[in-house]
Amino acid sequence: MVLENYRPGTMEKLGLGYEELEKINPSIIYAAVSGFGHTGPYSQRAAYDLIVQAMGGIMSLTGEPDGMPTRVGASVENAIARYAVSGKYSQSNWQSASFYQSVCSIARVGWTYCSCGR
Repeated sequence: MVLENYRPGTMEKLGLGYEELEKINPSIIYAAVSGFGHTGPYSQRAAYDLIVQAMGGIMSLTGEPDGMPTRVGASVENAIARYAVSGKYSQSNWQSASFYQSVCSIARVGWTYCSCGR
C-alpha cells in the first residue's frame, strides 16, 4: 500500500504515480490524500492543518464562546482523510480523499450538535 499526501501530479513527476507503480505490482493499493482534492479550482493549492481547519469551519467550534476561532488542539485532517480513504475501497485500487472535504464533514456534525443539542 502507498499512502501519499502531495498536490495532485507530484508523485507522477517523481515517477511514482499509481500507473507506474501498478506496472511493478498490479495489486498495489494506492491512496492519494491532498489538501483540496484531485479536481477543482483549488486542487493544485498546497494545504496544511491551520488553513484547512479555518476554511473547513472546524475552528468555529473551538475556543471561548465570544472569542476568535481557535485551532483544534490536534491535527485532525490526516486521521480523518486516512479514515475516509480506508472506507472507500471498492473496485479500484486507487483512491483519493481531500483534507478540506473531510474537515467540512466533521464540522457539519459539530454544527448540528451545537445547534440542536444532538
